[in-house]
Amino acid sequence: MADISLEGMSQEAIQGLALTAKSLLENKDTRRDTLALVKRVDPSQNIPEIDMPAQFTTMLEEERTARKKIEDEMRDDRIRRDVKEQRAAIMAKGIAEADVEKVEKLMTERGIMKHDTAAEFFLAQNQMAVPTPPASAAYQSLELPKFDLAKGNIRTQGKVMAAELLAGFRSGKIAA
Repeated sequence: MADISLEGMSQEAIQGLALTAKSLLENKDTRRDTLALVKRVDPSQNIPEIDMPAQFTTMLEEERTARKKIEDEMRDDRIRRDVKEQRAAIMAKGIAEADVEKVEKLMTERGIMKHDTAAEFFLAQNQMAVPTPPASAAYQSLELPKFDLAKGNIRTQGKVMAAELLAGFRSGKIAA
């Protein structure tokens, strides 16, 4: 503490200071603040009312920091384990190990949250579509009609064929 001297002060002034200090220390509303000011002026002072809460807070912060570090490590470990399990699950669905990174890239690009969904999407994207066979009723031969000139001229035979086609459309035997 800085060298403070009461020399040159009157007895009444010294008593006034003592009464002020006493009243500040005895008042429950000002005691803590007064002790904190004394500690600020001279940090080497041993004031349990100020020191113990500060030590407790410091110890509590150290404990919180250590606990947070352990929780972070546990969370990271759990995440790594979950990702490893999810990768194994999608490889069981038929995704090659070399394609796992492609599936995860697809997840980030498309905003897909689950490996399963991304794997199904990946497989669907890379699967060749099975050709659809034409429906038997809708399938028509692309051959040109054959005309027999012995039966008459082409115009007459064309009219007969057109009438047959029209009748087939109307009956539903020929699809458009």
